[in-house]
Amino acid sequence: MVRRSAFRRALRAAAWAALLGLASLAAAQEQAVMARQHGEWLSGVILGQAPLRYRYLTEHLDGAAYVSLSVDVLAGDCQKRFVTLNVHVPEALAGDFLSEGLQGAVRVDRHAARKLVYRAGTQGGRNVIFMYLMEIEGEDSLWKELAAGEVIRFRFPTERKEYLVRFSLQGFPQAQQRALTLCRAPSVEADRPYFQK
Repeated sequence: MVRRSAFRRALRAAAWAALLGLASLAAAQEQAVMARQHGEWLSGVILGQAPLRYRYLTEHLDGAAYVSLSVDVLAGDCQKRFVTLNVHVPEALAGDFLSEGLQGAVRVDRHAARKLVYRAGTQGGRNVIFMYLMEIEGEDSLWKELAAGEVIRFRFPTERKEYLVRFSLQGFPQAQQRALTLCRAPSVEADRPYFQK
């Protein structure tokens, strides 16, 4: 039991590393603040880039590969979501790479599978494959399914192999709500009139 608890703490530490900005190919100084756990999901704020990013994420361990799924909303446009999967592999990758649009699929519980288009990228010397979801068929209704769902599954077929990954949605609605609430919070400038009375 103690060993499993230590393992889960290590996974959470790895998720926190993802929260620190592994989804970005740009090597910027970033800092995660205000992190909070929601079941299997985390939410928080990423500092270091403009505009601010409000992130919620989860992770999955499959053999030697650790995969994180993160959703970002940006200050100033809290409705648009940016979804990435980061696949952490055991060995560093040789070179920089960014694919063209590739086809995949996503499915929540027993809802219909949806087509998606993604781009995969790497940075030489790092052990992370970044997967940026560019288009998701019926994206608006997908977010409703996620909020009420139990599991989200992804399918990424390649010439060599078909990759499947799943994530629990336990805590997703709370993590999403918190990120959106933080994103929509009024700026401190809204308090200026209060002190000018």
